[in-house]
Amino acid sequence: MRRIGSLLGALLLAAGAAIVPATAAVASTEPAVERVEPAQGCVLPGAAGVPAGDDRKRWWGDEGRETDGERFVRPVGTIRAVMLFVDFPNARAENNAAPYDTTAAYHDFLAPSADWFRRSSSGRLDLRISAVPKWFRMPLADSEYGIARDMPLRTQTRYIRQAVELADADVDFSDYDLVYVVPSRNAANIPLSPAYVNGGDDRIAADGTWVDQGVTFGRDMWNWGFKILVHETGHTFGLPDLYVEPGDTHAAVRGWDLMGNIGGRQPEFLAWHKLKLDWLRDGQIDCVTEAGTTRHRIGPVERAGGGKAVVVRTGETTAYVIESRRPIGHDTEACSSGVLVYAIDSRLRSGQAPVRIIDASPGSTQTATCHDLDIATLRAGAVSALTLPDGTTVEVVRESNQLDTVVVTKRR
Repeated sequence: MRRIGSLLGALLLAAGAAIVPATAAVASTEPAVERVEPAQGCVLPGAAGVPAGDDRKRWWGDEGRETDGERFVRPVGTIRAVMLFVDFPNARAENNAAPYDTTAAYHDFLAPSADWFRRSSSGRLDLRISAVPKWFRMPLADSEYGIARDMPLRTQTRYIRQAVELADADVDFSDYDLVYVVPSRNAANIPLSPAYVNGGDDRIAADGTWVDQGVTFGRDMWNWGFKILVHETGHTFGLPDLYVEPGDTHAAVRGWDLMGNIGGRQPEFLAWHKLKLDWLRDGQIDCVTEAGTTRHRIGPVERAGGGKAVVVRTGETTAYVIESRRPIGHDTEACSSGVLVYAIDSRLRSGQAPVRIIDASPGSTQTATCHDLDIATLRAGAVSALTLPDGTTVEVVRESNQLDTVVVTKRR
């Protein structure tokens, strides 16, 4: 067992995970965690290569530890975004009821995302959004741009290129890392808000730079609120969707990460994602690669500092992750709290369920806003132990508001 630094990857399908009765408290003679740095045992590879064809989601990341710095924006330090506002010949901004006839209302609606990122990253990311306070009239009706869920990348590129060309006299694009294109609220034919990550041949050039990353917003932003900007910007940082496609979209993670259900009750990024984003340090993760029993102390991912997760490697691209969650910070409305266990497979891409939450208490009473999988944590004195499909056991032996102590026994 080693203490790991930079890490990522890995899933073992959660099917068959069993709940086992709590056992007696672990004696103080339980082995302590070795702290060997650097430890590369849990640094897992991402999905190799890029799918052929004009697949819009081909650029949307995976769960591999290393993120392509040429393709994606590195989400550390100051990230500068320019926000452009566009309307259309058939959907003019001045025809909206106040205050949506002005650009300020749109910026103010999305602006809380910057604080969300600052808090989630414990100050590691400072997203600065500069809004250009004018409407740029697109040359075509909104229905002519083909903005749809399965649109090819070239369709979105044409839309952004026209917006960039209209704004070029007012904006020096070389000053920015991201471009946000926000349409007038009455643009009924711009329904969705997909991320834009382009590393192909049909790239947008402006002011001596490539405009390769950003988000084009649509009417769904009014349903999701400012968190749509957080989710979609997460794609530009290399994070995948945690969906199941096709099928029950949120069957894998429900509301446990903002890259899953944007409207979930516990949207804080998983510890695994914070590690990938370089918001967690190497020494905050324990890595288990060998059979045996180890003891770990982990604090809530919602708080800064301290140990945050245990990763149990199970294969070349697979691992279990064990982390602590509390109803604080972004998770104040969480459906459950305690120790969360999930499986990751870094071979899987966006929409292929690369993360699967392992439900420690299946069959929990659901509510209108809390699905069974949202009530998934282990707690000392309640459902405190879990046996995973490969025989690994996880037991919570002590908990407080600040810390969970878990004992992990890896069988092989």
